[in-house]
Amino acid sequence: MRLILKNSRQSQISLKDELHALKIYIDFEQMRFNRKFEYNLDVQKNIDQENIKIQPLTIQPFVENAIWHGLMPKEGIGILKIDVAKKNGMLNIIIEDNGIGRQKADEHKKNELAESKSYGLQITEERMNMMTNIRGKQSGFKIIDLFDKKQPAGTKVIITFEI
Repeated sequence: MRLILKNSRQSQISLKDELHALKIYIDFEQMRFNRKFEYNLDVQKNIDQENIKIQPLTIQPFVENAIWHGLMPKEGIGILKIDVAKKNGMLNIIIEDNGIGRQKADEHKKNELAESKSYGLQITEERMNMMTNIRGKQSGFKIIDLFDKKQPAGTKVIITFEI
């Protein structure tokens, strides 16, 4: 908790620090949800994690959504994959889950008694736009619904940072 608070007070942190905090968060959620999902965090070897700077808590809201809304309602063990790679001057962070998909997740939310509005993605988008203006380098994200034989099969998020 202290690490997350420390990181959130800074405008940029190293990719290494962001991934360290993310790993702690995922490990905590794994314990909390009784190992209902497995995860793999893969970082391309040629990435200088110490010198690449990103805004803190950029990846975590997407991972949280994958866990809470995609993997927790899924029957059986879920799989969360996070791949970090560099290509054509861009840092690409891909978060993929084999959960129930966004459409079914929305149906689950509608069936809950107490709905709460989620601002995580909206805030993340606003922060990325602000950092683009400050740094003069592009950043953004794209959400892709995954299907297997026309049935929802999870979600993929691609976060990009110009480096």
